[in-house]
Amino acid sequence: MTAPRSAGEPLVRYGFTAGAEGAGAIHAIGDADDESAPTAERSAPVTIAEALAALQRAGARFALAELPDRPALATLRHALEAAGFTEVGRVRDYMDDGTDLVLLRRNT
Repeated sequence: MTAPRSAGEPLVRYGFTAGAEGAGAIHAIGDADDESAPTAERSAPVTIAEALAALQRAGARFALAELPDRPALATLRHALEAAGFTEVGRVRDYMDDGTDLVLLRRNT
């Protein structure tokens, strides 16, 4: 059962980073109510707190989130930072010229 979420609270999917034992991954989908069905590779959309709790129960030592450094994703980035994620890396111009890929990490 998922906990009620606040209006506009970002939803994410989660899983594990392939080949990295104990490395959880947060897959950002923003604040859209994505009703697509989960698959073997991805969870149903949940809140950041629910994703972190599930990753911890599954043995993740930490969680990583990667997202483009775009104004449209500022709400999601702020929500991740409020949940304890901090920027640990950046790939310049990864998405396109002027748009970096930001790497955020949080210990579970």
